[in-house]
Amino acid sequence: MKVTTEFCYVLNGNGRAKAATLKSISHQTKEPVWVHIDYANEKNQKWLKKQKLSSAVLENLLDSDTTPRYFKERR
Repeated sequence: MKVTTEFCYVLNGNGRAKAATLKSISHQTKEPVWVHIDYANEKNQKWLKKQKLSSAVLENLLDSDTTPRYFKERR
C-alpha cells in the first residue's frame, strides 16, 4: 500500500530531528517519530488503521477537526 507522506522525521529529544522515510523507521525505535501525512487520503487512513495505535490516538488522527494535537503513549 502506497502511503503519501509529506515528510517524516525521527526526533532525538534534544531539539533535533533526522529526516527519514516510512520504510526506514522501525516499529521498535525508541525515539519519537513525526510522520506528516494527508489523513483525508483513503490509502493513508487504511495504513493508519493497520498501525499499532490506541483507539484514542487513531480516532483523533482521523478526526476532520484540524486542531493540532500531541500524544505521548506509555509503552
